[in-house]
Amino acid sequence: VSAVIVLHGTDSMEESSLLTDLQLESSKPVIFTGSQFTAESEAPDGPANVAAALAAALDPANGGRGVLVAFGGRLLKAWGLTKASADRADAFRSVTDKPARRLHLPAPVAGMRVDTVAVVPGADATHLHASLEAGVQGIVLVGLGSGNASQSIVSAAWECQASDIPLVVSSRVPFGVLKASYGGGGGGHDLAVVGAIHAAVLRAGQARILLAALIANEATSEEIAAAFAAE
Repeated sequence: VSAVIVLHGTDSMEESSLLTDLQLESSKPVIFTGSQFTAESEAPDGPANVAAALAAALDPANGGRGVLVAFGGRLLKAWGLTKASADRADAFRSVTDKPARRLHLPAPVAGMRVDTVAVVPGADATHLHASLEAGVQGIVLVGLGSGNASQSIVSAAWECQASDIPLVVSSRVPFGVLKASYGGGGGGHDLAVVGAIHAAVLRAGQARILLAALIANEATSEEIAAAFAAE
């Protein structure tokens, strides 16, 4: 084949497109697309998205660019993709304009357990402890702001470090590059001190996929940190 188009549901397109990007060796175009609205709706968007995906797949310039998503009039890279709207035709955005990382992580992720733990103001470490007790292989924190948490979470992060469980910090903020900027009371700097890795670009869904792929490929802690760093 010259290219592949994947018709996919929108709810988990950001995860599937990134996993494909991480595991794919071919330089041929791979384009994900789908629809927000059903064929019976007043304004079905599926046909236009498929047409855009076909055009992108036939464009030689898209070879070697990694997996792309054609949706709502946009052509976006899989790396850093997020679903930004539940009711708009142009549902997807890129988290940042930073260049996409090109990583090759071919080992299968089936059976990998990487949990996502949400941080709220005043959060304790109950859910983080539950993940550790359940035999998790990695954890992604959905932090506040630029990847901040609480003192209880920071204390529990020591346990992740002691158990050799990688802890990656993302954010509930939808866009922008994360930086571990301040300490005290569970700030991002405090998390970094105890070995947590900030996902500079990827939000929680994609951070979970990348962490699972890195663990499955037996990446070192240094390699994990490098994979999540901003370029």
